[in-house]
Amino acid sequence: MDIRLYLDLGGLVAPVLNWQEWGALAEQTRTALKPLAEEAEQRHLGPAMQAMAKAPTWANDASLDSPPSGPEDMTADGVRP
Repeated sequence: MDIRLYLDLGGLVAPVLNWQEWGALAEQTRTALKPLAEEAEQRHLGPAMQAMAKAPTWANDASLDSPPSGPEDMTADGVRP
């Protein structure tokens, strides 16, 4: 579970529970965990971002310059031959 959820929840209940040090503790925790969160995000999203960068787009695939003229220009899975 995302630690930010717990930190935000703590921020909501801190005044009610009279947690006077909560703000400083939460900020210290966020600061300490930020590099780890960024690394985890990069490792998780990195492969997907690389795959998307290699995928054909209108900008980098000449075969996409014109729309297909009909169903005969497409394979069964919707890809041009």
